[in-house]
Amino acid sequence: MTEEEKNELTALMANRLLNQLTLVQIIEFAKEGSIAMAHKQISDMSDEDKAKNLEMLRKDQLRMQQGGA
Repeated sequence: MTEEEKNELTALMANRLLNQLTLVQIIEFAKEGSIAMAHKQISDMSDEDKAKNLEMLRKDQLRMQQGGA
């Protein structure tokens, strides 16, 4: 099997699997991916940046909760 055929097979199988997923499964995969990306970003931050981001995100969360109430 050529490299091009392997790539095509991979793409077609991935597409078929994606089509078989339910919306809940798609959301769960997206959530897991988001968590992994967040872990990566956090590991690249200094302690000071972590503290600043936590404070900012808490404020954002509070604003969203107050806006929705």
